[in-house]
Amino acid sequence: MRALTLSLILVVVASIVGLGWALDQLYSSYIGKDAVDDFAEYRLMTRSLGDTLNTSENPTQFVDKWPTQSATRLSLQQKNNFPLPTAMRAQFDDGEILVLESGRGISLNHYLKNHDLVLTLQLPPPLQDQANQMRGILTSVFYGGLLIIILLWLYPLLRRLLQLRDTAMKFGSGKLDARISTGRFSYITDIETEFNRMAARIQTLVEDNKLLSSAVSHDLRTPLARLRFGIDTLADTSRPDAREKYLQRINTDLNEMEALVNSLLGFARLDHTLVTSIKNPVKLHALIRECIGQYHEQAAMLHFDCSTTATVAGSNEYLAMLINNLIQNGLRHANSAVQIKLTTSADVARVTISDDGAGIPERQRDEVMKPFNRGHGALSRNSDGRHYDHGDGQSNGQSNGQSNGQGYGLGLAIVGRIAQWHEASITIGKSAELGGAEFTVTFPSTVRTDASSL
Repeated sequence: MRALTLSLILVVVASIVGLGWALDQLYSSYIGKDAVDDFAEYRLMTRSLGDTLNTSENPTQFVDKWPTQSATRLSLQQKNNFPLPTAMRAQFDDGEILVLESGRGISLNHYLKNHDLVLTLQLPPPLQDQANQMRGILTSVFYGGLLIIILLWLYPLLRRLLQLRDTAMKFGSGKLDARISTGRFSYITDIETEFNRMAARIQTLVEDNKLLSSAVSHDLRTPLARLRFGIDTLADTSRPDAREKYLQRINTDLNEMEALVNSLLGFARLDHTLVTSIKNPVKLHALIRECIGQYHEQAAMLHFDCSTTATVAGSNEYLAMLINNLIQNGLRHANSAVQIKLTTSADVARVTISDDGAGIPERQRDEVMKPFNRGHGALSRNSDGRHYDHGDGQSNGQSNGQSNGQGYGLGLAIVGRIAQWHEASITIGKSAELGGAEFTVTFPSTVRTDASSL
C-alpha cells in the first residue's frame, strides 16, 4: 500500500506541475506572438490618435465626436485617476502603449503629456472573446490532460483489482486452488501475496479437516471394535485369569485411542499456536546440538557436520520440534547412521538430515508430507521388514506411547507446517553419502559467521 500511495502522489503532483508549466509556456507564447500581432494595428491607431490629440488644443472635443457605432471606443481620463505600478509608470510616461485587461475587456492606453490625460482605446469584443476562448481551451486541456494521466495510472490498478475480485469469487464458490498471479509492477502486490497465503492456508485447513475426519473414522474403528469385542467377551466369562487378560487388552485399546486423540488434537491446534507465536533470532547450530543431546541411547548413530553458524528468525520451540521430528524419522528407519548437516550460502541456511535406510521412492515423496499418510503397503521397508513411517509429531524426542513404531503419520506433516510458517522450503531426495532418505530444510534471511565462533 505504501507504493500505491507514493505512486498516486507522484502522478498527481507531476501531472499538475508538468501540465501547468507546459500550458503556461504555450499561453505565454500565444500572448507574446499571436496577441502582439493581433494588437499591432490597434497599437498603430492608438499612437496616431495619441500624437494627434496631444498636439491639439481640445482633445476632449475630438473624443466626444467619436462615432458611437464604431467597433472601438475612445475615452479620456485624468492621469491621477489611472494608477500604475512603479515599474510600468516610467515606460508609460515615455509614450509606451500599455495593453491592459480588466473586467470591461482589453484596452490600449496612451499618455498625452501636453494635457496630462490618458487616452484609452477599448478593443472590440471579438478580440476579447478570442483571448477568453484561448484561456478556456487551455483550461480544458489542463483538466482533460490531468484526467487522462490519472486514468492511465488507474487502469493497471483497476485491472488488478478486477482480477483479485474474480479470483476471490472463484475461491468463494469452492475452487480452493484459485490464486491470483502476482505482478512485478502491481500497485497491490502485498495484498495479492497475502490473499494467496490466506487462500493456501484455508485450502490446507479444509484438506486437513477432510483428512482428519477420514483418519478419525478409520483409526478409531479398529480399537472401538476391539473394545466392543473385549467388553462382550468380558461379560461372558467368569474366570478371574481370563477377565484380567481381557481387562489388560481393553486398557491397551483405551491407551491407543487416547494417544490417537491427543495426536489429532495437537495437530489441529498447531496452526493456531504457530500464528500466535512470536519470531525471535534462533541460533540453528546451537539448537541442533541441543536436540541431538536428547538422544543418549542412539548417540552413536547420530553424526553432526557443522562448519558454520546460522541465525534465523523463528520460534525456538517449533524449530526444535521440526528438527526432532526429522531426527526421529531418520532414527526410525536408519540401519546404523543418521547424519545432520548445517550449511550456509547466499543468505540461506540448509539443515540436511539423512539416513542409511531404504529411502523413499521418488513417486511417493510428495505424499509423505501429508498428514495421516503412513505409507502402508506403498513405502519401502527397512531390512527388518518395518514400514517406512512418518513419525508422531512429538517435540521432545519421545514417542507418543506407541510401542509398535507405526505412529499416526503426523510427524512429517508437522515438519511441513512449521517450515511453511518459517517461510522455509523442504526437499526430499536420496543421500549420496548414506544411500537412504535425505530431508533438506532451507531457511531464508540468515546471518552466518565462520566456524571459529562455534
